[in-house]
This record gives sequence, C-alpha cells and structure tokens, in this order.
Amino acid sequence: MDLYHKKEWLIEKADIDFAAHNKEVDELWDRFSQKKNYRVPVIFLYDEQICIELAGDCSYREFYSDPEIHARVQLDGLRWIANNIVGDQHMGHDEGTITIQVKEWMLENEFFGSEVIYQENDRAWGQCIDIKDEDLLSYFEDIDPSKALKQTNSYRMYVRLTEYLCGKTYDGYPVKVANPFFKTDGPFTKLVEILGMERMIFLMLENRDLAIELLLVYVRKTLERFKAAYALSGVPVPEKVPVAIGADDSIMLLSPDIYLDCVFPTHKYYYEQSTASPASLHLCGKAMHLYKTLYDHLGLRNLDGPGVFCDHGKYLALLPEFTFRNAQFNHAVLLQKKENILEMVQGLMTPEAKQPGRFSLMGFAQKKETLDNLLYCYNVSKQYGTT
Repeated sequence: MDLYHKKEWLIEKADIDFAAHNKEVDELWDRFSQKKNYRVPVIFLYDEQICIELAGDCSYREFYSDPEIHARVQLDGLRWIANNIVGDQHMGHDEGTITIQVKEWMLENEFFGSEVIYQENDRAWGQCIDIKDEDLLSYFEDIDPSKALKQTNSYRMYVRLTEYLCGKTYDGYPVKVANPFFKTDGPFTKLVEILGMERMIFLMLENRDLAIELLLVYVRKTLERFKAAYALSGVPVPEKVPVAIGADDSIMLLSPDIYLDCVFPTHKYYYEQSTASPASLHLCGKAMHLYKTLYDHLGLRNLDGPGVFCDHGKYLALLPEFTFRNAQFNHAVLLQKKENILEMVQGLMTPEAKQPGRFSLMGFAQKKETLDNLLYCYNVSKQYGTT
C-alpha cells in the first residue's frame, strides 16, 4: 500500500537540478571535514511546526496522538521540504528507505513522572512534579526504567507507528520509524523543566549536595533507560551506551564555578559510561562565559547552536581546536524583510569566523510563506560566505 497523498502543495518543486546540487553539497561537506571548504556551509532545519502548518487539517493534539496523522503529516512535510528548501543539505529523495521519527519532546519529562499537557495549537509541554525535597532522591531511584519507558506517549506512538507503517510505502519508497529513545537533552536542562527553574536553582544554592545527587541519579536512570530501550527492541544491550548528550541549554544560567561544582561531575560521569565522544554539545543560548570551561574540562570541541549574539571569530581564535557546527541565524529575522536578512548575514560572515572546517550556519524553516526569504538567505550566504 502506497501512502503518497496527492495534495496540490506537494507538487511544488524548486527550479533546481537536484542531482547537481547534491553533488556540490557532498563536495562542500567533504572539504569542510578536511578544513578546505571554499565557503561557509548553510543548512535549513525544521520541526513538526512547519509540517503541521503545511498539512493544514490537524491540530497538534491530533498529531501527537494519532499514528496515521503523525505519519502522514511528517511524510508529506518531508517531501515538500526536500523539494523546496534550498540549502547545503540533499534535496529531492535519494534512493532508498524514507525514515521518520516520533516527533515529541517530552519523553524524558514523562519518563520521570511529569504530566504532559497536549494542546490544540502548540507543542506539548510537561508540568513540574510535586514531590517534597526530602523525597526526591528515593522517588527517582525507585523508577523502573522499562516500566516508565513503556508508559510514555513516545513509546506508545513508536509501537503504533511501526505497526501502522509495516509493509507500507510512500511515493513508492519503503518507510521505517527511527528509534526515538536514544537521546537526552541534558540532565540540568531537564531537571529545570521537571522540578521548575526556581526550585532547581534554589537547590543548587541552598542544598547543593542534594542538587548534585539529583543530577547524578538523573544520569544513571537515563543510562538505564537507554539499556531498557535496547532490551525492549530485542537488541543486545551494550556495556556502554553509544549516546552523546545532545544539549544542555540551561547551563547558560550558571557561572563557570557553579557549573564545575554541580553539573560537570554529571557530564563527566555520563561520558565515562558512554562510548560517545564528549566533543560535541548543543548550546543555543548565551553561554559564551562557559566555552573555555567546557573546552578545558569536558574536552568540548564541536559546539552546535550559538546565534548572532556570539562573536564566533573571537572564540575560534581563543580556542584553537574549537568548531562552531550549525551556528544559528536569528530565526525571527528570517521572517522579516530581505534588507534585515542581508544585514544579519553580513554580520555573521566576518573574516575571523569564516575559518575553513570550523564554522557552518543553520537556519530554521518556520513557515511555508517564508520560502523566498530562505532562498534569499542561502544565496547571500553563498555570496558573503566565501572563505
């Protein structure tokens, strides 16, 4: 059974030779890996927001709860994006399987007991848990990772999606569902969400030993969750999980000293228990005061995320083995007039930042109506991004 939905907007296609474009992109990234690229690479990413907007006939609540809608909205969105958004990523569809994911950001919150609120017109979000400080450690320690994982909406959606898509194709290509369980958005960030920002900060100031223990038990349970996911998938459980910390954005709230005292032991322990390199992290907030600390103590070498507020060239000079992979445009400016986009691109493409193999940029596709703006941003980035 083929799931291709012949909607009018799906037929739209950029006036570009996909094969030639993809060949150029492959060459650019190959040269980037060798620190020989001739211009700064620029990609455009997206999430379920643009896919739901493109579909135009479902709510966020329906997207998060109905596997058929979850699959259709993603597959249609993937097709349109691959055919229309021009950047230094492959366009069109390469031969082979189409992979979709469970798109929901609350797995970790729900695993640790947060009630998740599903809204009609925006993403899901998790409420803070209401447990006394003196009971928090025992509460976390008592979590059964297999049971808690199976109770999450992400796990249920993964099972239902896999069953629904079994044997089906999309536009003639087989479809599979990526396992969504092997990621973490960072122990400090998630504890800020699960306990509340003020509560977590006050714990670090007034009961630091408890805060440190909570961070460590969060990591232990996260590693147990990964192993439970292997077991539930029928895959041999590795001694060490090959999963990096994807992000820990909320550490931008901390001074270098408090980070080293409270959060660094957690990051260090995590990577001791993982085969993933600790050389990469996503930090999209104003965390510049932590870069050297992360570089010196955690061995951070690849940073994803800092935006126009960061003097990228300054830190590339200060930290000689550092790379900004996917430094970000100001996504709000991408929705504005072209003069603003040009000014933003020119401000980012400084000679100090445009170091071959050490600087690339990422924009975020938010609305179908800004397609012309994204193409303009890409073209002027090619013009001013020559290294």
